[in-house]
Amino acid sequence: FFYILATFYFSTKGKDWDYSPGWLSDDNECNWFNRGEGSFCSSDGGVSNLILYSNHLQGEIPPELGLLSDSLEMMELDVNVLTESIPSQVGLLTNLIEFKLDQNELRGPLFTELGKLTSLRKYLGAL
Repeated sequence: FFYILATFYFSTKGKDWDYSPGWLSDDNECNWFNRGEGSFCSSDGGVSNLILYSNHLQGEIPPELGLLSDSLEMMELDVNVLTESIPSQVGLLTNLIEFKLDQNELRGPLFTELGKLTSLRKYLGAL
């Protein structure tokens, strides 16, 4: 998961985040900063949540997040400065239950793959 999370860090200008302790360190990725309770990871070691709301993320959501399709259940990236459009690879996140993107600067069409997120129960963002 290091590659996916490192790509996310660089794509969203992690060095300028308000808070990013542990990111890109030698520590296990499960221990890197996450605004949610506990770690990024589920008991089986997969990245289950990415909660970085209101942290001054800037730039694009990288398509590599789609590689977390087997594990990611919650993604809260609201109240940031994310731009461009949502990558279609997000449609591969079929275990995603909660997806928050409101209060960003996203533009472009909403990807058609949103309909593939069959587990999605909560979505906050532009339509």
